[in-house]
Amino acid sequence: MTSRARPSVASLSSLLLLGLCTLHSPIGCAGTTPPPEVVEEAYAGPPISIEGQSGSHVVIAESPSPGWSFKLDRLFEGYRHQGAYVSLTRPNPAFSYPQVVVQQRLATAVLKGEPIKVYVRIVDFQGESSTGDGYVLAAQAAIPGTTPVPTPTPVKLK
Repeated sequence: MTSRARPSVASLSSLLLLGLCTLHSPIGCAGTTPPPEVVEEAYAGPPISIEGQSGSHVVIAESPSPGWSFKLDRLFEGYRHQGAYVSLTRPNPAFSYPQVVVQQRLATAVLKGEPIKVYVRIVDFQGESSTGDGYVLAAQAAIPGTTPVPTPTPVKLK
């Protein structure tokens, strides 16, 4: 008859300690990404407005020519509002565009009943921003039935 060696108390306690450490370690808790930087400047770009359509907010930009592009960079849940971070890209100066106001619409996943703030950064056609990585508050909409929050007045482009 062969005898098997029993595990020692020290090896069992080491195994138990390793198991407890594994159970208490944070699994999948990488933290949240902070919101993009917001710059305290007056918004100086094409007029931005917000409409509620099909149950969600739609951000509208009225660009001075068809060469401008408009994209949603990120949505971020702020204190009592959803933040929509948007980039407006200036037209490439190597091309000519007719001087006609173009309305561009950008759908968001923010429900119509939620307050929203739209932060915009204007970048040149190569992707460089005059405000660096910072965004400027351009428009906001409160919950229907509450006191409206004033929207910044856009500055005319030259």
